Amino acid sequence: PEDQLPAELRTNTFSTPVLDQDTEVTGNIRATLYAATDAVDTDWVVRVTDVGPDGKSMIVGDGIVRGRFRESGTTPTLLEPNKVYAYDIDLWHNSWIFKAGHRIRVAVTSSNWPRYSRNMNVAEFPEFATEWKVANQKIYMDPEHPSHVILPIIPKKK
Repeated sequence: PEDQLPAELRTNTFSTPVLDQDTEVTGNIRATLYAATDAVDTDWVVRVTDVGPDGKSMIVGDGIVRGRFRESGTTPTLLEPNKVYAYDIDLWHNSWIFKAGHRIRVAVTSSNWPRYSRNMNVAEFPEFATEWKVANQKIYMDPEHPSHVILPIIPKKK
């Protein structure tokens, strides 16, 4: 795994305090993101990383959803600009122990190229688009729009 810190310096990141004990996460990591964009299509990426005492941020899992495929993986529906949508993002199954002294970090971005294909934030499919748009994104985190990540934490055995 590659240090994710350089990418996290330009994204929305959320970190726990330093963990006082080992914390096991085993199972399907999922995120629900309430967000809006001024584009007709965009990508949303959620990444969970393990941040060591030295500051290195190593990827544990990530997931992506393309706005136009938020409702169906086969039938695209463009976004209404500036409308808040709920995006369910699967970060896949994993098993990881975050060591005491480390932190759990969640980073939200709108791109993870070259891991995933680019999104030009326009109506044309990315592989055919010749124009692009800078998309202005907004993530919502309030009682009406509770963006969150579900980490399946395994209780410590006594």
